[in-house]
Amino acid sequence: MKNLLRLSPRVYNALLRVYPEELRREFGSEMALVFAEDLEAARRDEGVRGVLRVWLCALYEFLRFGLPGQIENPAVMVPVITFAIGVLTQSGGVLLDLRKAHALGIPIGHLTGVWAGALLLTNLLSALISLAAVRACRSRAAASLGLKEQAS
Repeated sequence: MKNLLRLSPRVYNALLRVYPEELRREFGSEMALVFAEDLEAARRDEGVRGVLRVWLCALYEFLRFGLPGQIENPAVMVPVITFAIGVLTQSGGVLLDLRKAHALGIPIGHLTGVWAGALLLTNLLSALISLAAVRACRSRAAASLGLKEQAS
């Protein structure tokens, strides 16, 4: 949990880079500060569920305001699509496992946080790998067209 809390502001700041430049310039630092404060308060008051609630809210805002301006940018959309597909495909398995655990009498509260964290981390890793692949392909394409030297 401590690692998630330490990593969360960095991940949120990375998400802020996708927001429209004007919005980010005017409100970016305030948004990051409010996110960090909300995250800490949620952790203190509600634990893992509170942290997940804050992240869900942040991701909703990201989907509503950040991504629409990046629809045509493959360096953004490929990792987003990868993340979404991962969440959709893995969520079913997680729900079935939680249902099985409930039937066996295992406390679901503990498993929910573990599964949610694992799901988030594996899908973020997939998205980062996709981003690296897009960037590598772009730099190879630029080099093969002789554009890399001009861009430097």
